[in-house]
Amino acid sequence: MLLLKLLKYEKPDITVVSGKGQVVIPQAIREKLGIGLKIKLLVTSYQDAVVMKKMDIPDVRSYQWCYHVLRKGTQIIAIT
Repeated sequence: MLLLKLLKYEKPDITVVSGKGQVVIPQAIREKLGIGLKIKLLVTSYQDAVVMKKMDIPDVRSYQWCYHVLRKGTQIIAIT
């Protein structure tokens, strides 16, 4: 039933699972959803389907500057 609803809105494509369990997401879908290198996807199953959801999780390295600023500004206080 879910598949029939989706087919009304999207043109389906076929992909193959590799020996390593990898699946290629078709280019048109990647472009439409902005899925590029290192993008995180939440993967789950729903009835007889595999569902992937793009996650907007910032890369931890983008906050590296904050760590350095805090580290330089932090002083060790000894309590006696």
